Amino acid sequence: MIAYRAAMVARAAGEAALWGRRFAAAFPFTVKLRACGVYLFAGVLAYLAAAYLGEFFAVFATVFILLPLVSLTILLIAAAGLRYNQHFSNEQPVKGQELQYRCIIENGSALPLPRVRARFRAIRPATGGGGTESGDAGGDAGASRTTGRDGGGILTYLPGHQFVEREQTVQLPYRGIYTVGLDRIEIGDTLQLFNVRPRVRAREFRVYPRILPIGEFQPGTERRLGTSEVGSLGNLPDYSLFNQLREYRPGESVRHLAWKKFASTGIPVIKEYDSTSEPAVSIYVDLRPVPSSAEDVLLTEDVTVEALVALVNHFLKRNLPVTVRAASRTSYEFIGDHASDFGRFYESTFDLLFVSDISAARLYETHLETGMNTEVNSMFFITHLLDPELLILLDEQRSSNFQVTLIHNQTAEPAGRHAGYFNRLREQGTRVVALRGSTTITADLEAHDEAS
Repeated sequence: MIAYRAAMVARAAGEAALWGRRFAAAFPFTVKLRACGVYLFAGVLAYLAAAYLGEFFAVFATVFILLPLVSLTILLIAAAGLRYNQHFSNEQPVKGQELQYRCIIENGSALPLPRVRARFRAIRPATGGGGTESGDAGGDAGASRTTGRDGGGILTYLPGHQFVEREQTVQLPYRGIYTVGLDRIEIGDTLQLFNVRPRVRAREFRVYPRILPIGEFQPGTERRLGTSEVGSLGNLPDYSLFNQLREYRPGESVRHLAWKKFASTGIPVIKEYDSTSEPAVSIYVDLRPVPSSAEDVLLTEDVTVEALVALVNHFLKRNLPVTVRAASRTSYEFIGDHASDFGRFYESTFDLLFVSDISAARLYETHLETGMNTEVNSMFFITHLLDPELLILLDEQRSSNFQVTLIHNQTAEPAGRHAGYFNRLREQGTRVVALRGSTTITADLEAHDEAS
């Protein structure tokens, strides 16, 4: 019985707490307990003075007790007429731009608002696509992905039918999600006993990476020869154009094995096809976290993503089939073969979060085991981390018949550290592109690859 009563009491308490939260959400009204306690103590003194000292103090005590009710009534009436508007200069900003923000807070009633306090937020994206908590906003977004501060936002007395405005310039130095705008409005009464907090909402902006044009960048023309996956040099097989059967060679994919012929003769044979004239490109992107030793973690992430965007845009404009693969929080894959597919890829760049524990090399080897990449003419690896796993893989690719390109983002570690190894890769036919920074991406991709 005692346990049952305890359970009922706990349930009633939970329901009361839920009702209280719903009431607070519907009526954002708060009481300053400390100020009300002081005022109540003064009211008791006024009452005692009225009881012992006569009528004058009785009138004073009555006015003193009723004054909070009058103050609260005026506050609620004035708060009902409060209006605010937020204006943004750009609805779809791109990295590197500025966002002009303007907020107008207007008292639409005839009654004054004794105390209006507005707090703003301007939050930069955090590493890995997260965010930070807000505070009193500043002129910029803070130095390290945190909220900027300028001394408290707006704190003012607002007469009836008057307005106050705030302008702010928010820098957008990185791609990601920025939170900009009003964080909170607090309206206080004359006695500073009560607060009303109208609902406000900041805006979230998805700031996309830049689309950098590339004038000259060839995906490569070498292909594996003599397999069922390849037609003539530099071409893709068209699987609607069957040519002939030939004997299976060890190490080839069994994707196009003629199973009926194998079942009847016991001899494995492969279907061969005539080819089209379009080379295929496969790009593997390393999305492991950038080392904290990097000078600017978000800059390194953006250099990788913007180089990827530039390549995909370049190839799709030429209607070259492109496949992008990466391991983030989930497996990421984009497949496109026409310029109209770029918009879909561009939207998906927000899924490229640097939180993976799988290297591009390991992901490639996994796909190789499952028979992927058999139709590829040119292979790209974009990474900011040169670990033994990738270096061994690139060494092994020297005997392959498709073009391999290593794009190394050097903003995460000192430049020139791997110069000798890069020269060796070039000698064995691997193209090496060094990305030096955010402002040189186009020039680095277009540069002629030479040993240094």
